[in-house]
Amino acid sequence: MISRTPWTAEEIEQVRQFIASGKTTIDASEVLGRSRKAIMDVAIRNDLGCWQAHGGKPRVERQLPDDFAQLATNMTNDELAAHYRTRKENITLWRKLTGVFAVRVPPPPRQHPTLPAGFALDAPGLTMKQAKERYNRGETTLNRWAIEADICFRTPRLAKTIMGPKGAVDRTQRDMTRAGQAADYLRRLSSVFRCDANGRAKTNGKFWRRGSATLTDADLIERAEDRGWNPHAWKALSAPIPTTTTEGARA
Repeated sequence: MISRTPWTAEEIEQVRQFIASGKTTIDASEVLGRSRKAIMDVAIRNDLGCWQAHGGKPRVERQLPDDFAQLATNMTNDELAAHYRTRKENITLWRKLTGVFAVRVPPPPRQHPTLPAGFALDAPGLTMKQAKERYNRGETTLNRWAIEADICFRTPRLAKTIMGPKGAVDRTQRDMTRAGQAADYLRRLSSVFRCDANGRAKTNGKFWRRGSATLTDADLIERAEDRGWNPHAWKALSAPIPTTTTEGARA
């Protein structure tokens, strides 16, 4: 069982001898009956030296320089290691002994991409997506450039839409079959979309869904005609207007 009693002078001296003889913290823990962490802590607090790595060679530890506390306040660990010609592990240990914390080096200022030449002339004719592909930059950078150049990107043209099972549906692929025209007419009244035999939405389905009803092409056309749809109405609009001659008018 690991003991939690205070360290005695004899135990501290034993730790010093363990370090000097090249023993590891595992060896000291078995003899002293204390945890490895407690043994390492007492070695740091009492400046007993540096432990040998398990399975490695004994490490030679340098003594704490007299001017370390004065220099450590304004120097980084790398600068101190180069100044004293020692490892950074020693610098870390010396900081713990003196209580002087490491200097925080501020990160270098972020370099933003500069505005490309001709951006103010070319960008207004591009959408955001096209600008990303052309300039190989993200949306944040492109928006910053647009503010600097005092321009706006072109708004993409929105496709005409119709109401489908989940809201707006692209109308660029319009169904111009007789059933498709009937569906366009009925969409002014309610949602109509293609589906499978079970009524689930399907772009290339063979059936139509209107409300809770699943309809065939013939059923859909019949319902559209019942509600006033005339598939031949265009013929009346395209028929030529009859003209009357002067002789016919006199007769």
